[in-house]
Amino acid sequence: MNSQNWVNGLVIRTTTVTIIFTLYRLFLSISYIIFHKTTVKHYHYRFFIPLVLLFIGFQIINEITDIQQLANVVLAKFFDGVITIGGLLQATIGLYLWIYALSGIQDITYRLVKNKTTISSGIIEASLTLIRYLLIGLAILIALTNLGLNTATIAAITGGLSIGIGFGSKEILSNFISGILLLFEGALKPGDVINLDNEMATVKKLSIRSTTIITPNNVEKFVPNQTFLTSSVITYTGSDRVIRLLLPVGVSYNSNPEQVIELLIQVGQDHPEVLTTPPPSVYFIGFGESSLDFELAVWLDNPIVHKRVTSELNLAIWKVFNQHNIEIPFPQRVVHIQNN
Repeated sequence: MNSQNWVNGLVIRTTTVTIIFTLYRLFLSISYIIFHKTTVKHYHYRFFIPLVLLFIGFQIINEITDIQQLANVVLAKFFDGVITIGGLLQATIGLYLWIYALSGIQDITYRLVKNKTTISSGIIEASLTLIRYLLIGLAILIALTNLGLNTATIAAITGGLSIGIGFGSKEILSNFISGILLLFEGALKPGDVINLDNEMATVKKLSIRSTTIITPNNVEKFVPNQTFLTSSVITYTGSDRVIRLLLPVGVSYNSNPEQVIELLIQVGQDHPEVLTTPPPSVYFIGFGESSLDFELAVWLDNPIVHKRVTSELNLAIWKVFNQHNIEIPFPQRVVHIQNN
């Protein structure tokens, strides 16, 4: 080891690796402070750790052998070109890191542009997404070139694949175009509350292929983008987040309608999540078979809590009616039995 001066070389390499690793940890610590923890964690494990391990691996390999010579080793011949170890690594690992780097740059740019301009968030996200996909396509062409494939070979391969894939890519293309339209139109955006297939959910993320939504049970669903353009979808937050909640109430015919209206309005006013503007209101709907029918109308600014608020208001109505001896009737039938 002394004659080959390996000890000195290892010390130098260890110092370099230590410095890089320290800077890497410092960068991560600052990122966790500035950005959202979940976002940083996502790129931490999928981008930064592979990048650091790749750097350390190259340093170790470079100590054992000449990494440049190793990269030029031919693995196979393909058409008129050759595939080397270096070209294969650049086409696989390099493309992987490039895709995640573009994704991170897109997230950072989106946050910066959104906070500095008044441009619609949908247009910003759509533009950045298109640019990212164009750069990914360019990177794929470069990766194929690094594999030793010339322009004619690449054209032949992509042409053949496009014909074969074209028969089964109708749905993919439809979702892609639908995603672009949704992003540019701003019809949906992260945080919107929608009703899809009679189930309320919150939009988490819009992407080119699908939209991620979260149900109140914290279940994530990936919905194809074309669903939002080809079917009817209810959104509770299109222009604002204020919705009206209607609660049907039936009382006995012995009750005083004016007293019932007064008590129902008081119940609505007493709930902390019911808006004061517009104020709660009560409608005397009509005369039912066994009850006087009313509707309590209240306004909320958070659609996702409507089920809980409905439960709390119904419980409050039950309590206040019991206090004032107001009966809530149930359907009754009189059955006559005749003996023959």
